[in-house]
Amino acid sequence: MKKFLVALSLVSLVSFLLGFDKEDIKDYPNSDLVVTADWVEEREGKGNIYIIDVREKGYEQEHIPLLSIFQ
Repeated sequence: MKKFLVALSLVSLVSFLLGFDKEDIKDYPNSDLVVTADWVEEREGKGNIYIIDVREKGYEQEHIPLLSIFQ
């Protein structure tokens, strides 16, 4: 359960920050924990990473393959 919560937190942060450019991220608290879309893409399908979409809208329009929606 702890791993799930950590993964959920990381994914939530990633989802929130994917729209920011690098200048915005450097001022974010704990910016060393922020990952980029490239980082996610490099690890796609390799296990141990779960991406959960927490948006209320937009999931049906587009999402990363194998992405789960969190309701």
